[in-house]
Amino acid sequence: MEFNEWTMITAAVALGCIIPIIGIIVGYKEKKLKLAGASEAVRAELDQTRAELERANARIDAMGERLKVLERLATDQDVELARSLDRLKQEADMSVS
Repeated sequence: MEFNEWTMITAAVALGCIIPIIGIIVGYKEKKLKLAGASEAVRAELDQTRAELERANARIDAMGERLKVLERLATDQDVELARSLDRLKQEADMSVS
């Protein structure tokens, strides 16, 4: 096989076309890998946020239960009666003194 100027020109044109195509493919694969890494980071952050949300919901539920108990205590007639009796005792003690 003889290398003449046309063979060299053809080889140069072929390489000139192939090299940018390879660069595009490599760039695409790099972006794909970066996105996959970013996607994993986003998933990890999403999992962490979900866990924080679950903990916050558990705290809110616990506070709701405590509030119900406090409301029952505050509105319980027996408790109100005991408070009234304590007030009357205090008033009686003050008037005796």
